[in-house]
Amino acid sequence: SEGITKVYGNVLMKKIVDLDTMFLTADTLMSIDNEETGKFLLAYYNVKIHKFDLQGKSDSLSYVVSDSILYFFRDPVLWNEGSQITADSINVELAEDRIDKLNTSSNSFIVSLDSSGQYNQVKGRKMVASFHRNSIEKVDVNGNGESIYFVLDELTNDIMGMNKILCSNMQIQFKENQVNTISFYTNPEGLFIP
Repeated sequence: SEGITKVYGNVLMKKIVDLDTMFLTADTLMSIDNEETGKFLLAYYNVKIHKFDLQGKSDSLSYVVSDSILYFFRDPVLWNEGSQITADSINVELAEDRIDKLNTSSNSFIVSLDSSGQYNQVKGRKMVASFHRNSIEKVDVNGNGESIYFVLDELTNDIMGMNKILCSNMQIQFKENQVNTISFYTNPEGLFIP
């Protein structure tokens, strides 16, 4: 009568999303659907999600139906196409059941595996990752930007060295889920280590 459903103990929820199944597990799952609060889903303690192109875990999660945003709380970690994303809090904006934007705040960190088997790393205060058809297009880093990435020889694909850059803001463009270009803004300081 109050529009509240609560399920306890090793809960598994399945949802068909874009011809794929998204699995969500948690200790407790609560669905609220009433006129006062609207419609949303709460999952808490030991939350894990799995979909073909996105996996993640956090302490708790909420999904607000009206704005189609998944909020991950307490030590969230997300994996997408060879990249790992961590931050103090992460939210994922969905559009037509696909990832549209991923927002991180405080202690944002992305590490991704490049074609040579090296791990490129980016950190900053806040990050906004934009997606197109579930593939990452670009990442905007806002505040305290740091980047470590490996430079490859275009002909031989051998590692030439490592670039370490500090700046205020940066933008990373992706092509086929690989870093294509990086732009650094506001007094960048760089060091190339052969």
